[in-house]
Amino acid sequence: MSKSNEYISNHKLPLTFLQVMHDCRNDSVNLYNQFGMELKNIYDTQAAHIVIQSELGQKAKNISLNNLCEVYGVETNQFKDKVKVRTALNS
Repeated sequence: MSKSNEYISNHKLPLTFLQVMHDCRNDSVNLYNQFGMELKNIYDTQAAHIVIQSELGQKAKNISLNNLCEVYGVETNQFKDKVKVRTALNS
């Protein structure tokens, strides 16, 4: 068990602690497979958007975080494209 995993496992967070992620399916699977960690108390904005679409009778579909922000009128992540370019240059 890694030190970070051990720390997280030994320091239980209060139930009122909520983490917000966007489309955490791959993150969840990889954290579990690599470190045995299970994500808890997660609010997945992608899943919430799909539920809202379904409730409104619209076709449920995946959406990027920036597109989701635009739909709900909040500021987008201005650094996303810069990180993608930097990652591509380092590959």
